[in-house]
This record gives sequence, structure tokens and C-alpha cells, in this order.
Amino acid sequence: MGRLMISRWTFSDLPEAYKACAGVRVQTQESDARWRVARQIIDEASADRQARADRPEAGLSTGLPDLDRVLCGLMPGEFLVLAGRPAMGITALALHLAGHVGVVENAAVAVFSQVLSARRLMDRLLAAEGKINQSNVRWDTMDPAARQRLKAATDRLRDAPIHVVDLPAVGVQELCTWARELKAHESGLALLVIDNLDLVVVEGGEPVDAICARLKALAVELQCTVLALSRLTRRVENRRDKRPRARDLRHRRSVLRNADVVMLLYRDEHYDPETLDPGVAEVIVARNLRGPSSVARVASYSRVISSSV
Repeated sequence: MGRLMISRWTFSDLPEAYKACAGVRVQTQESDARWRVARQIIDEASADRQARADRPEAGLSTGLPDLDRVLCGLMPGEFLVLAGRPAMGITALALHLAGHVGVVENAAVAVFSQVLSARRLMDRLLAAEGKINQSNVRWDTMDPAARQRLKAATDRLRDAPIHVVDLPAVGVQELCTWARELKAHESGLALLVIDNLDLVVVEGGEPVDAICARLKALAVELQCTVLALSRLTRRVENRRDKRPRARDLRHRRSVLRNADVVMLLYRDEHYDPETLDPGVAEVIVARNLRGPSSVARVASYSRVISSSV
């Protein structure tokens, strides 16, 4: 029996089918692009630090200076969770962020709403952008000045790259597919808002932890900020101090394991009409992988609430 000579052959000489049968993973130009040397990573980190030094918010601005100070803006590739008790105003805050990113930053925004219809959601965006009470818009009881503001807000929002999907039930796979298609259509996606994480359909028994992990992976894949809204448990109501804590999160372990930032919304006037801080909201940043936990104060938040309810 003759000897098999292989010394003159290189791996590239083998047929592709043989390589596949052998179970050998072939490095392609596409896969090679995923490997980066230390020099490249260090240069990128240095540029990022310089950008933060030159500008307080290295990411997209939220339109709320104190929140930008804490978060350094909305960063691509990050999964954020905003939670609060009912009527605390988490949807209003999320719509403020979506409107600011879409109108002021002129960056593509997608809002997946399982709570509001697209028409109702757009009415709230218009009211917030025009600083008009939502009930006045709904019942057409605006004074001339408010009508002018509504017209100006309509013109700004009409040209803004804000997209809305309103379905009562959506699975995470479907959500990810739509987000990818939207990014391809818009040549980019800056912010993806999901209202509400608790209503995302669990597909095939998929646990909430897996859903959060897939949303984090989607943020990294699309290089956008994913913001999911959630509710807090009732245990907040049983304490003397109603300020929420991370342990009050619904699906706490899943959220804390996957989220880059966890924000808890609190308004003292919701519990105490005679508060010393009327109209002020506290965005309690209970988890922040890019910095310390802190509290961002939002003045005149009652105006945001009134224009979005």
C-alpha cells in the first residue's frame, strides 16, 4: 500500500466540501474583520474619552441636561430599562426621549407600543413637542397661541424619522426582525423604544431572561440604544419612603443581569400633593455600567406629564 503524501498540500488546496465535512471552521474575510488588534481598540477608547471630555454627553442627548450628565447621553449598543409605578409617567418620559432624538438630533427612532395606538401615540408626541395639554388637543379646545404651537410641532414631527408599530401582542423575534428591516431602510437606527417589556410575547416558553438577553444583543448588533419600559412591583406602596429601588423591579434578576442602565422614575407629588418639590421628577439610575449610580432631577416634569396623558 502506497504512502499518502500530504506535505505538498496546503489547507487552501482542499475542496470546500471536504473542509465542511471535516468540521473545520474556515476563516473568511468577513470573519477576519471581527478580530481587532489592541492598538485599534486603545485608539477607539482614547477617542471616546476625548469626545466625553469635549462634550458632556458622548452619545445622543436626551434633552434633559441632568440625565445627560449621569448617562453621558444615549449610547449605541446599550440596553436600558426605565421602570415605574402606574401613572408615574414612564411612557411620557420615553416619548420625550423619542421626540428629542427624532426631531432635535434628526436620528431614526422606532417605537413599539403595545399600550397605545399609533394615532394616540402621535397625538401625545405632538402635544409634548408643542408643549400643549393633551386634553386640549384631543377636544380641540386650544387658544390661538396653542394652535400656532401645534402647527409648528406638526411641521417638525412630519419630517422627523420617527416610526411607530402598534400591535397588542408582539414576540421578541418579530420585534428584532422589524428593527433590522427599519435600520436597513433608514440606513441607521439610533433609538428603539419598547412599551412595554412586560407585554412582550413569550415565544415557545422563552423566559424573560432570554428576552432581555436578546434585546441586549440586538442593541449591540444594530449599534443603537434599546429602551424598554417596565413596571415596578406593589412593594413600593408598602414602604414609608416610596422611592423605588432595584429590588422593586419586576423580573429583577433578568433585568439586572442584562441591562446596561436601569432607571427608576419617582415623583414625590404623586404621593404628597403638598410636597416641597412640585412638578419635579427624579430619575433614579440604580444601575449604570458606565458610571456610578446617581439621581437625575427633571424640573417642570408635570408639564411633560400634562402634555402626554
